[in-house]
Amino acid sequence: VNTKTGALTPTGRAPAGGPQPSGAAVDATGKYVLVAHPGSGRVSVLAITPDRKLGSIGTFAAGAGASAVALHPANQLAFVTNLRASTISQFSFNTGTGTLTPKAGPPLARPAGSGPARLACHPSGRWVYVLDEVSDTVSVHLYDVDLKALSALSSQIVSTLPEGHKRGKSRPADLALGRGGRFLYVTNH
Repeated sequence: VNTKTGALTPTGRAPAGGPQPSGAAVDATGKYVLVAHPGSGRVSVLAITPDRKLGSIGTFAAGAGASAVALHPANQLAFVTNLRASTISQFSFNTGTGTLTPKAGPPLARPAGSGPARLACHPSGRWVYVLDEVSDTVSVHLYDVDLKALSALSSQIVSTLPEGHKRGKSRPADLALGRGGRFLYVTNH
């Protein structure tokens, strides 16, 4: 980033590891980029080299319509939304090798047809916010410290649409947490 003009200069380029890359996330060490691929239902991990170039680590099966990936603040877990499967895959993340290992058991099931598309982890690590594209909602899941996994039940579900607005006219597109995790922002298109 040019500090005077703000212009961006590419430092490197690498194949993302699959079709239709979507929902990239950088891990807390700054050594890896994780990328979801809806077309293949996989997640790629790319290494960020010391000279800021990219190199492929590998791709890992997630679920139908893998559309976004988020890392838990402890940087040892990755969550992947699977839009078409209406599930969230959970992985252990090895910061030494950049590999993902699926958590034991099936992915976390969301309501059928809800379409989980994006997610964000609260900086405290206690909550994960899931944007369900098809149902026009955001749900809050608790992170279970003992199980090192998301709770199956939502502690809260909130519509992304303004009061009186009919479903089908707008779809939620993305969400982001503000600094400190006090505010959650959701866009509709």
